[in-house]
Amino acid sequence: MFRAVLYSVSIVIGGWVGMAYVQSQMVELPTPQPQIFVEEIIEIPRITYYQAVFWQTDKNPEVSACGPTKKMQVAVSRDLFQKNVGCGEKIQVWSDEHGKIGEYTVWDTTNARFSSTVDILVEDPPHWGKTSGYIIID
Repeated sequence: MFRAVLYSVSIVIGGWVGMAYVQSQMVELPTPQPQIFVEEIIEIPRITYYQAVFWQTDKNPEVSACGPTKKMQVAVSRDLFQKNVGCGEKIQVWSDEHGKIGEYTVWDTTNARFSSTVDILVEDPPHWGKTSGYIIID
């Protein structure tokens, strides 16, 4: 059995509002299946910023470990790079003090002396230099 239902539809074109009446029938829609997303969350005791200049990178700051340097990239320590994330993976960086810092692409590695570290490439560094937090791997 179907029931007729009358819907009011407003259409806005160039600032004018027009009204139309559409007649439709009730139909039974399938029940949506729940989707479960498992995200990996990794605690990061050291989150810092760096700039693409030779005294903060190496002799060639235009080239990162995964290719040419690009915007919205991060460098991760080699322990994270080997076990958790790889080139081109998208991550969210969250600070314990400052909340969500942003969404970035893993595109470089830090100096071998660092572990459990995320280094965010920026043009203008913020007023704070180092924080702790976590990353979410998308």
